[in-house]
Amino acid sequence: MPSEFEHQPNALAEWYNIIQFAQQQSGYDLEESLEHYLILTLDSFTTRTDLGSNIIAVDFLQYCDAQCSFDINCLRNTGDQCLILSGLFPERMQTKNIPGEYLINIGTSAYDIISKIKNFRVFDKDLFAKLRDNFMGLITTLQFIRTAHI
Repeated sequence: MPSEFEHQPNALAEWYNIIQFAQQQSGYDLEESLEHYLILTLDSFTTRTDLGSNIIAVDFLQYCDAQCSFDINCLRNTGDQCLILSGLFPERMQTKNIPGEYLINIGTSAYDIISKIKNFRVFDKDLFAKLRDNFMGLITTLQFIRTAHI
């Protein structure tokens, strides 16, 4: 890890520093809500060993007609997996001969559906619209982390 980093008291603070550094180095500035979402998503996926082990298209199709909060959470998880895999672990999909555009299309579509769902106030629709619109910038930030070996 570069010498610019001091040890932080918890994982969220560590992720915050890493994301800040990646944004500075990559030149892509995330707005605060996206930065916060990315930090929480990275933290939640830190302990998951099943990332990329499911068939993402099946999950997407199963929940794309979300009828309840559970479905929306599953759809969000699908979008989050696409984001993390695209940005940090693209080789996992390449070994399965799955093109990067596949993950980008499914991830942005998952976030898009959530941003347009009616009758559910639990979810911040504006945030998911921003995630959809900034998907490539989020990937750029994650790819910098991956290639910079932060």
